[in-house]
Amino acid sequence: MRKNVLVVFGGQSTEHDISVLTGVMCLSALQSEKYAAYPVYVSREGSWHCGEELRELSFYSEKRKLPQKACLLGGDDTLYKIGKHGKLKPLLKAACIVNCLHGARGEDGALAAVAALSGIPLVGSDMAASSAAFDKVATKYALKGLGIKTLPFVNLESEDDLAKAEKLLGYPMFVKPARQGSSIGVNKAENRAEAERSVNKARKFDTKVLAEKFAAGKLEINAAAYRRKGEIVVSECEMPATENRFLTFEDKYIKGERLFPAPIDKKLSDKIRAVTAKVYAGLDCSGVVRVDFLVSGGEVYVNEVNTVPGSLAYYLFCDTFKQFSAVLEEMIEEALAQFNAKQTLIRRFDCNILESAGAKGGKRFDKKR
Repeated sequence: MRKNVLVVFGGQSTEHDISVLTGVMCLSALQSEKYAAYPVYVSREGSWHCGEELRELSFYSEKRKLPQKACLLGGDDTLYKIGKHGKLKPLLKAACIVNCLHGARGEDGALAAVAALSGIPLVGSDMAASSAAFDKVATKYALKGLGIKTLPFVNLESEDDLAKAEKLLGYPMFVKPARQGSSIGVNKAENRAEAERSVNKARKFDTKVLAEKFAAGKLEINAAAYRRKGEIVVSECEMPATENRFLTFEDKYIKGERLFPAPIDKKLSDKIRAVTAKVYAGLDCSGVVRVDFLVSGGEVYVNEVNTVPGSLAYYLFCDTFKQFSAVLEEMIEEALAQFNAKQTLIRRFDCNILESAGAKGGKRFDKKR
């Protein structure tokens, strides 16, 4: 009997449309003797929906009426349909969830939390790894602890911090929303006026904004990793190409080109791949993760860590769609193995504190007070 796998995509983030592409692609790839993939579309308003029509890209471009609402419940691995008057009807038992939600509510650990509360294995990083990777400021602090280089930055919490950034970073500098992906809201500032405008633009996408040092003469290189039977598998490097000052949303998803494998020497490639594995292991990631690098002045810097990369970065591991299906199955098997291993952990500690109201460490309850 095939196991049911929920492919969750869409979402409330600015990366909604890219998530739809990733989700529909995974639905097409994940149909085998072992697994049956079911679409769970999260609308821009946050409602969950299920239905066979969600498998087709034309459904989204034609903006048809959304199908049946759906939900998960805490402590229950069943996907429910929501009927009239909110009545719940069991649809299927979920063996696993594949996280295809880019950006907020998916890549930040929110979907990982839902999966954990429902007791469903997840293809993707858990809450801790996801949140650490999604927040660019948190990522820099975490990677510093691992001894991995990132570019100097200033967290712009107040007006005084911009003056601090000018002194520490100089111009030009990049201004970025801390919790945003796909280069959305990112701007290069050449002077104070541009920096102030860039901060205002970035704050439209996030309440947390950072300024980052500009890397002169940089190369942008990416690599990805996932676990197969407990071992970290790292892709070859790729080099995204752009004619712009930095990689834009259009470069990444619409008209950009990628050089694969990247035209760099083996020594640099080996170093980038080694750092990719170190990031993956150090943040305790799961599923597929793409690490974006900047190479400048002979140094290698981690720019971003993407725990739900576009198209799940399949193109870095696979030459054919059939190969991608096999990689997806490997990631599902790994998620199931990790989930089952955690079920053997002790989660109960008997201390009788509730039976003994006067026990040390407990508070007395006196109705007369």
